[in-house]
Amino acid sequence: MQDGRNTVRVLSDVITGYLYWSDDNKPQRSRERPEGVPDRIRLNDDGKPDKPKHFWACVVWDKASVKIWEITQRSIQDAIAALAEDPQWGHPRGYQLTINRAGKGLTTEYSVVPSPPSALPAEAIAAWKSRDIDLDELYMSGDPFAPAVERLGAAGSYSESRALRLLEDGLRRSENPGQIQQWAEWADKGKQLDCISRYAGDVGRAKSLVAAMVGDRLAELSVPVVDEADIPF
Repeated sequence: MQDGRNTVRVLSDVITGYLYWSDDNKPQRSRERPEGVPDRIRLNDDGKPDKPKHFWACVVWDKASVKIWEITQRSIQDAIAALAEDPQWGHPRGYQLTINRAGKGLTTEYSVVPSPPSALPAEAIAAWKSRDIDLDELYMSGDPFAPAVERLGAAGSYSESRALRLLEDGLRRSENPGQIQQWAEWADKGKQLDCISRYAGDVGRAKSLVAAMVGDRLAELSVPVVDEADIPF
């Protein structure tokens, strides 16, 4: 968000969660607030762990291009929520938002001003539909513009071998136990459990396979292994 006037047009629904930065300056996001102090969380100038921030994220049209807008500022969240709850405005997809930023550091202030309701620009719709964007990738330190799930055909079927490989790759590149647990949840949400079941022979074997992959990665990080029964399938 630049100083001064910033205009965006919201294209998608909003996902929410919690964000903190690791000690190697990598963003770590989760759907739920982390319990306790996350491992390897970055320390602030006082030597204390930073507090996870509540974030929103959505796809927006900004300066004639499709972007991901991550909102951590409470004042912006509250202003947009108030507009969304107002019957005269409704979902922010229906109008342009102007966010004014003024000040520096702890004195930074934001204001949100809606423009009169209008249709989404045709070029914004076309650009958005031309991209395969998955906001859930943010929970797994992935790239929303290059989602890990490979969709094949109009029916949305999945490649069994690719599902296994992508799940394993995701586990390998994550060092956050909470994110690793979420990979198991994502495997189910993304219908990868179904295709892994076909690959493994049945649902029971698929659950065991995912549990083993999650357990192996947690063991590498010296985290107690999750019981298979606790995986949310």
